[in-house]
Amino acid sequence: MTRAAVVGAAGFIGSHLCRYLQNRGADVLGIDRQEIAEKIGTAIRGEFPHPQVCEAIAAHRAQQIYLLAGTSSVAISLADPVADLLGNARDTLVFLEWMRQREIRSTIVFVSSAAVYGDPAALPATIATPVQPISPYGISKLAGELYMRLYGRLHALDTRVVRPFSIYGPRLRKQVVWDILVKLHQPEPDALFGTGQETRDFVYVEDLCAALVLVGEAGSPAGIYNVCSGQETSIATIAQRLSAYTGRPPLAFTGKSRAGDPLRWRGDCAELVDLDWHPSVSLDDGLRLTVDWFNAANAI
Repeated sequence: MTRAAVVGAAGFIGSHLCRYLQNRGADVLGIDRQEIAEKIGTAIRGEFPHPQVCEAIAAHRAQQIYLLAGTSSVAISLADPVADLLGNARDTLVFLEWMRQREIRSTIVFVSSAAVYGDPAALPATIATPVQPISPYGISKLAGELYMRLYGRLHALDTRVVRPFSIYGPRLRKQVVWDILVKLHQPEPDALFGTGQETRDFVYVEDLCAALVLVGEAGSPAGIYNVCSGQETSIATIAQRLSAYTGRPPLAFTGKSRAGDPLRWRGDCAELVDLDWHPSVSLDDGLRLTVDWFNAANAI
């Protein structure tokens, strides 16, 4: 039986990942500072990387450790870049140092972000694309990646990096799909930021979970993996589809972009394709599933 630890198990991705792992028969240890609603093998509420939390990971004898703790918001990183750096870089370094000292040899999968690419000069963004973050969040995630690679090289830790693009799905209460759904249900909807011509590369959360586990079990030490669909979709298109699915009038756009937001994203996931990963949930199906969840969660 596979033994896995998920740090950040109460979050959007972490909760889905715990369920995905359990459905595969894994013995899952979930760790988060918040209460973990998902029913898993063992749940611990505590601050990462507090020594007590780290010792619980060691006691679990996890074969794979999935690091999803830290910040995950460009806007919050702009408001408090120091806290963002501490959560994404310092805490990662503290954990890696603990792993080194304890000589723990589990595979560590660090969930980074496509934000490390910033606004790529050419698309699609591959793992060879220069990393040029345009937000404190992108910088802190890149710093976490660099510590992962350094400890892999200096101390032979098995570290692997995953760069998700625009992940969406049920239970995500932030970012563009959630923002659109909330505004669509306002009596007098606020306009969406931007022009609508900004693009993203959307991946449904279950497909991300499959990619994370595949990287953890079959990826290469020191490997970097983009998780993306390879399809570029405008925010206007997403807004139009959600408007149609909900039966609500279309939304307007402010025409003003927000600091830290890239104009266009489309990724290349050749390294995951080599592991036989392909997205299985279409954008239309994923959006409909998300709308169904939103309606049920808000009793609409």
